[in-house]
Amino acid sequence: MTFVRAQRYLQAGKGASAEQFFALCMRLGRIHTGIRKICVFDNIGGSCRAAYLESILQSAGYRTGRLTKAATDGLRSRIYLDGQPISHKQVCDMTDQIMQAIDGMQKEQGSESAIDFDSEQKICALALLAFCCHGCDVIIFEASGDFASDPMAVAAPFSLVMPSGFGTKDTAAAKKQATDACQAIRRGTREVITGFTGGEVYNLISQACAAAGSRLTVPAKSEAQIGESSLSRTDFSYRGKGPYRLHSSFEVQFEAALAAIEACYALRRDGVRLPGAAIIAGIGRAKAGLCFDVLTVRPGIVVSVTGSVEDTRAVLAALHQKSNSFGGKVVLCAPRVTGRLLAAFEKEFSDADEYAVCDVVLVGEAEELPAQYANVQVRACTSYKKAAKQLLCYTDPDVSVLCLGDPAFCYGIKSAVNDALIGLS
Repeated sequence: MTFVRAQRYLQAGKGASAEQFFALCMRLGRIHTGIRKICVFDNIGGSCRAAYLESILQSAGYRTGRLTKAATDGLRSRIYLDGQPISHKQVCDMTDQIMQAIDGMQKEQGSESAIDFDSEQKICALALLAFCCHGCDVIIFEASGDFASDPMAVAAPFSLVMPSGFGTKDTAAAKKQATDACQAIRRGTREVITGFTGGEVYNLISQACAAAGSRLTVPAKSEAQIGESSLSRTDFSYRGKGPYRLHSSFEVQFEAALAAIEACYALRRDGVRLPGAAIIAGIGRAKAGLCFDVLTVRPGIVVSVTGSVEDTRAVLAALHQKSNSFGGKVVLCAPRVTGRLLAAFEKEFSDADEYAVCDVVLVGEAEELPAQYANVQVRACTSYKKAAKQLLCYTDPDVSVLCLGDPAFCYGIKSAVNDALIGLS
C-alpha cells in the first residue's frame, strides 16, 4: 500500500458505534489495553502539557506515544513515537492491517457494507496499533469535543486525566471542558491534575473525582518562585525544587509546566520512576511549538495557535503583558479575521491607547472589515510565501505582527517566515 492510498483510506468512511470500534481494537490484538494512558484535554494549554510530559518521560528513558488532534502538516503530525512523527512506512503497513481487520469484520456480518469507520476512528486505531508495536510505556493523547463520542474513550481507565483550565473563570468554554473531563474521570482514573482553581467549574471536577475515587490536585502557583524571566526564557523553582527552565515567558506555558511537574509526582505515586534530574531536563528540552512562538523581535512576529476564544484571550493578554518588548502598531495575520477576534483585541487593549490594529494580512481571499475598522488596510496574499515576505516588510520598530489561526495555518506561516529569513541571510 502506498502512503497516498493509506491517507485516502484513513480519511474516508462513516462513523461506527463505540461497540464496533471496541471490537476492532480487540481484533487488532487488544491494542487499547496494557499501557499507561494520560488524557489531556485539547486546547493551547493542553497541548503544552502534553509536550512537557512527553519530553520529561523521554528524558527518564521511557518510550512514549502521543496522539494530538491538531495536525500541523498532515496526517503524520498527529501521531508521535518518542517525539518523532510516525514514518510513512509505518502508516502504510499498519493501515493495511486495519483494512484487513475491518474487511474481516464486514465478512463476518455477511455484508460488504455492514460496518464502516470514520476518519477519527481509523486514525485512533492506527495510533494505538503504532504505540503497541513501538513498545510504548506511556501514551499521551489529547481529547476534545464530546468525550463520550471520542474513539480514545475505548482506552479507559486512565492513569491521569488533565483538564487544563484558564484561571478561575466560569466561562461557557471552561464549563464544557469540565463536563467532558468529568466523563473521562467517571470511566476510571487514578488521579486528576487540573488548572481550574475555583467556582462552578472546579466543583464539577471535584464532584466527579469524589464519585470515582480519584485524587484531585491543583498546581500551587504560590509555591513557584521565578528567578529570571525574559521574552524567551523563564527560570523558576517549584515546591523548593529546581531550577527549571522554560524557553518561553508565556503564562500558559508556565502553568502547563507546573501541571506537568504535578503529573510527574502523580506518576511516581503510581510506581513510575521519574528522577528529579529527568524532570528538570525534560522541561528544558520541551518544545511546545506554535504557542506564543516569537519568530523575530524586529519586527516582532509572534505565531500562536488559537482554537477557541479562551486561547485568543490568553495570547492577547500575553502580548499586553509584554508591551515593553513589542510595539503598539499591531498587524493581524490570519486565514480570515472575524468580528470576534477584533472584539477580543478591543476588549484586551481598551485601556491602552498605544495599542491598535493598523493592518490586516490575510492568506486567502480579501474580505471587508466591520465599519469601525475602515481605516485599517487589508492585504490579501495568495500563499504563505507571499504573506511571509509582506510581514518582513514591516521594519518599523513600533510594529508587532500577531499570526493567529489553526495549527496548519500557523505551521505554514512559521515555515514560510523561517525560509524567508534564511533567504535574506
